[in-house]
Amino acid sequence: MRTIILIFLAVMGTAFTPPDESIEDFESQGFQQYSWEMTGPVFWSITTQVPYQGGFSAVSGNIGALQNTAINLSLNVSEPGTISFARKVSSENGFDFLRFYIDGVEQSRWSGNVSWGVVTFNVPTGTHQFSWSYQKDGSGTAGSDCAWLDHIVLPPHQIAVATVLQIKEENTIQPIAYPNPTPQHTNIRLHLDNPDTIQVELTDGRGCLQQILVLLTYFGSGTHLIPIDLGSIPDGLYYVVIRNRAGIKLLTIMKQRN
Repeated sequence: MRTIILIFLAVMGTAFTPPDESIEDFESQGFQQYSWEMTGPVFWSITTQVPYQGGFSAVSGNIGALQNTAINLSLNVSEPGTISFARKVSSENGFDFLRFYIDGVEQSRWSGNVSWGVVTFNVPTGTHQFSWSYQKDGSGTAGSDCAWLDHIVLPPHQIAVATVLQIKEENTIQPIAYPNPTPQHTNIRLHLDNPDTIQVELTDGRGCLQQILVLLTYFGSGTHLIPIDLGSIPDGLYYVVIRNRAGIKLLTIMKQRN
């Protein structure tokens, strides 16, 4: 059996991160300064190409059609504040995107030829997950086909340390969609023999991403039901893309009115 290491965060007392440690600029030439978690078939990496400032930045992994690669960070934010970062994108305009999420909710997206620029988002008090995901549609490439990230200014937060949970076996997911075809509502049922981190996406028949239904969410073992509302999209053929450590599963869904 293979052992998989999942990273979880435990807050240590009320010790606060010093101000000069609240910037992640990747000048350490690695991801060791914070408890970063990577997901996707090809992870983000450190590069010396076109940094925003200094000598290094983070660049998305070299992924293929219908794939995504994400870099994620969880923090216990001690008081209301902001997160800001510099981003650069070179991709197929309107099809391949860098997307930024807070707690699974998309805050903004960028596609095409986007020069370095700094963006800022408000963050309330509490534990939050910040995710930067480069996502590709079903076909086509343009530009460098990647995104860069640099000079992340984090909100006030408490120091966190990593603890380890071991899972001794990967899940091979056999999902079911019902009802299918459907005029509006359907459900995805999947069973996990072991806890796992799952992402569920909806694409159209060409493989273009329509929405992320579940973003990198931890599920316990057992049977889970994920409802899907197709009411806002036209009739036609759609794919549900389910990602976990074992790979990708595709379900075909047909939306058609009675």
